[in-house]
Amino acid sequence: MKKNKIKIKILLGSLIFAINLIFQSPVLAAEILSEAHILHSEKSYAIYEFSVATNLPSENLTFEWVIDEQKIFYTSGLRYFFLPGEHLVKLTVKDAYGNAKYDSIKLAVSFWSLRNNWFLWALYYLAIVVLIYYFGLKLYYLRNKKKIKGQIKYFLELLDEHGWFEKIVSQEVRKKK
Repeated sequence: MKKNKIKIKILLGSLIFAINLIFQSPVLAAEILSEAHILHSEKSYAIYEFSVATNLPSENLTFEWVIDEQKIFYTSGLRYFFLPGEHLVKLTVKDAYGNAKYDSIKLAVSFWSLRNNWFLWALYYLAIVVLIYYFGLKLYYLRNKKKIKGQIKYFLELLDEHGWFEKIVSQEVRKKK
């Protein structure tokens, strides 16, 4: 009987020790970093914003962003401007216990995008230059009508089929005389 009481006490002590060990453990299953994913969005042309989706709050995590194997940032979120081309963004997330998760994405930034303001300004500039050139030629044509013939005459009358530009120029010429 005495042996059974000792066995029961040893079993109970082991059970209590195991329960204390489980509930006093500094690392619970919910506190282990198990996933980390890059979230990104394009805010404007070639400006991307990055954030991280993890199963843990970001207070106890460290973040390392590596862009094109050259630039390194240590922050939970990132906003970055990319030049046109292919780019690689890598992320390393570590928790307080040394567990690490990795993610990476490839971005293709194209110059030929409607979000590219430089491209749009170049188109506007080109349109203005073409119009100024055309109307400069038109002024030259109106002053030297007798010297210009054939296809050039047809081209110069193409955008001014109603003769409005010619009327304005001839009125200005009459005012100066």
